[in-house]
Amino acid sequence: MPKKRKSKSKPRRKRRSKASSNLLPNFFKGIMRLFAFVGILLFRLAPFFLFVAFVGAIYYGLQTHLYADPHFQLNVIRVKTDLTFTAKEIEKMSGLKLGDNILTADIQKAARKIEKNPQIKTVQVRRILPSTIEIIALRRFEAFQIYSIKQDRFYAIDENGMILPKTSLSSLPELVLIEEENLRPVDLKVGDNYSSSSLLSFRKLYEFLRTQSVLATESVEKLSLDRLGNFSVFLGDGLKIYLGENYIRNLKKINSMKHILNSNDRENIEYLDLQYKDVVVKMKK
Repeated sequence: MPKKRKSKSKPRRKRRSKASSNLLPNFFKGIMRLFAFVGILLFRLAPFFLFVAFVGAIYYGLQTHLYADPHFQLNVIRVKTDLTFTAKEIEKMSGLKLGDNILTADIQKAARKIEKNPQIKTVQVRRILPSTIEIIALRRFEAFQIYSIKQDRFYAIDENGMILPKTSLSSLPELVLIEEENLRPVDLKVGDNYSSSSLLSFRKLYEFLRTQSVLATESVEKLSLDRLGNFSVFLGDGLKIYLGENYIRNLKKINSMKHILNSNDRENIEYLDLQYKDVVVKMKK
């Protein structure tokens, strides 16, 4: 019997998957959809952009017109001060110049320039349209004096500790000296701050001291704070009053000492110690 020939099977061609064949068209479709979305969004936002551009053009035009308008030139710089400086001196400190446009004048910068002077406490600068700028400058007042051992000089300070230009090689008789054993000022400079955490206590002590009828007319030479936190008061005639840490409570006892303070023996008293329940009166030897 004749042998049957084996039929050769033709190799099958691999069919491309629908996913791979549709990948490129889908990509382009996505791009087209994105462009369409952006186009619609821009079309809807076009009125907004036109409005912003319109407002910006009007603002720029008005600004240019106002800045060039001589009606808004700075013609008057009005200064109100408490006589520490003249109006011309304050005006010069501010850096403002007559003839400048009042709308472009940097009033905040002018205020900062004036505040650089250590004698100035507060500054207010404001525009008064159409052509006036008002400056209100208030000065610092001397509250106490401090002493620098290294410089051998007395310096006036205000209630917040700002070192003022008033200095002297000798004590300033119109100011009370404050002295702290834990804080010895070395290099002091006008315009710096006397950094003392006890300054507020000194202020409270001095203010309360002046409310006591017995001491209302007394001359106070010095307020002192030792290393242990004990306060003392030195009167003008040299009499010392030791108050301790609780200075307000103990100072109230001074009213009971009126007869001693007004007696003929006062000049023989070295100090009064009010720290204890029974007041100690130490006589000079």
